[in-house]
Amino acid sequence: MCVCVCVFSRYRIDTSGISGINQANMSMPAARAEDLKIILRSLLISSPHAITVDQLERDFVQLEGHDVPFREIGYPSFMKYLESIPDTVVVSFVYCLSSSGVTE
Repeated sequence: MCVCVCVFSRYRIDTSGISGINQANMSMPAARAEDLKIILRSLLISSPHAITVDQLERDFVQLEGHDVPFREIGYPSFMKYLESIPDTVVVSFVYCLSSSGVTE
């Protein structure tokens, strides 16, 4: 048996009408943190199912071309960062199935 950590979007929303956030009044770390939440939400919404934290990190690198900058906004790990944004993601611990469909 193994345990996977999966994440999914808190809300499935249509973001096509959002005009953006006025970052002129935000500090650099706050603006960076808000940008990061928007990117992660878009990655999660684009997935029809929950994905693992590792897959979310890979998707981020593929989209942005660099690692998730969680340390730049004050978090020791990506998981700690995800746990700090419950308005954006839900972190869930689930049992994984083996390729044969039987729980390991």
